[in-house]
Amino acid sequence: MGRLEGKVSIVTGAARGIGQAIAELFSREGSTVVLVDIDPTGTKVSGQIEKQGGIASFIQADVSKASDVKNVIRKTIDQCRKIDVLINNAGITGGMADGLEVEDELWQKVLDVDLTGVFLCTKYAANEMIKSGGGSIVNMSSMLGIVGSLHSTPYHAAKGGIRTFTKAMAIVLAPHGIRVNSIHPGYIETDMVRQVFEDLGDPNARKNAESLHPLGRLGKPVEVAYAALFLACEESSFVTGAELVIDGGFTAQ
Repeated sequence: MGRLEGKVSIVTGAARGIGQAIAELFSREGSTVVLVDIDPTGTKVSGQIEKQGGIASFIQADVSKASDVKNVIRKTIDQCRKIDVLINNAGITGGMADGLEVEDELWQKVLDVDLTGVFLCTKYAANEMIKSGGGSIVNMSSMLGIVGSLHSTPYHAAKGGIRTFTKAMAIVLAPHGIRVNSIHPGYIETDMVRQVFEDLGDPNARKNAESLHPLGRLGKPVEVAYAALFLACEESSFVTGAELVIDGGFTAQ
């Protein structure tokens, strides 16, 4: 306990799933947590954290819009005076369409949320981190940012972009004491993944997905949250530009 004592962390996409698990874990480890999501139910998550003795607030925002992101950063600085950790977790799948079928508008929407959102949050949060002498940024990519598949081509493109954007920004921000790393989850027990299974229209979709992971199961949100905790805290002080794969062995095959 206390691995983030005294820190201020922004977690995007925090209303549910992996983002919620990260926000809750970070609070237990002593961090003040600012939850960000386009879904207003994030207020319930921040309320639960506060009931359990943590310090949390919720800001509704669309991370693909610069004006919303600037508002998040401004409010965080006004309330907390600094930003130590940024978790860029917000994202959408964009459905199952491949690169020949996907509509132009959907392609752009996925890139706007999943990739441009990471850029905007990183840019504006990093400028504040520089003022306070450093920090840690963790970008949520995916195993699908490393390998290809038949489905969700825009998602692959965005998550692959996050992978190399992370490395580039690790070099840009290293002189300022800011570390930037990426996490690449496999299939995790979240509403998003359950929706993917439904969209596939195959009653065996979940079973098939489990079989693709050598460990024989889906991951749990808290398992990804602990990876984010390691990258956020001082235990990883010599780690930057790295990619931490949490996929049950999927990409090892």
